[in-house]
Amino acid sequence: MCDRNIVYRRIFKFFGHIVRHDIMEKLMVKGRPKGKKKA
Repeated sequence: MCDRNIVYRRIFKFFGHIVRHDIMEKLMVKGRPKGKKKA
């Protein structure tokens, strides 16, 4: 149970980071015309 919980937590954190990065990138693009390279 504990191991599985940790795995789910890591996956959630990973996807959360990707989603947050995507949103930030979109906001940056909205704010500035020139876009930065994707990380």
